[in-house]
Amino acid sequence: MLLEEAGDAGADSEDRRDAGAAAASPDPLRALCIPARGSADAMAATMLRQILELDGVRAEVSSTAELSGETLDRVESAGVDVVCISAVLPSGFMHVRYLCKRIAGRFPGMPIVAGMWNLRREDQEHVDRLPILEGVHVVSSLGEARTEVRQLAESVRIQRDAGVQPVARTSG
Repeated sequence: MLLEEAGDAGADSEDRRDAGAAAASPDPLRALCIPARGSADAMAATMLRQILELDGVRAEVSSTAELSGETLDRVESAGVDVVCISAVLPSGFMHVRYLCKRIAGRFPGMPIVAGMWNLRREDQEHVDRLPILEGVHVVSSLGEARTEVRQLAESVRIQRDAGVQPVARTSG
């Protein structure tokens, strides 16, 4: 299902036109896609990165070999505007919650998109374990993630235009 979504995202010519305009932006949105744990999470993070790049987002994927402290350092050094955590079920929800808490603790106000891919919201067992924190936006599909990041990008652009320094940027 994720693979089908990724293919569909690249097919829309209106989206490609929007991406061209966003890519021309002198200061594009910067995103770090963090796989929660395993190779499936990393593959989904890579698909999300490719979709975000269609919208002109400068996105990177962190390695599953990085320790969470190294990933947090990377958030800061890369001047990230939004963090996207990628977890393919049955990946560990507890680790996603842990990452969300660490990121929110170090970067208060940092928008976090937690991609809990293929989550069925009617499955109460999984829903009860979602990372419900301020600033965390839980999505269950690549399309939802793309929409959420687009909305966050607009918010970041408004802040930049108002002269507000983005959360994790140490230098302009």
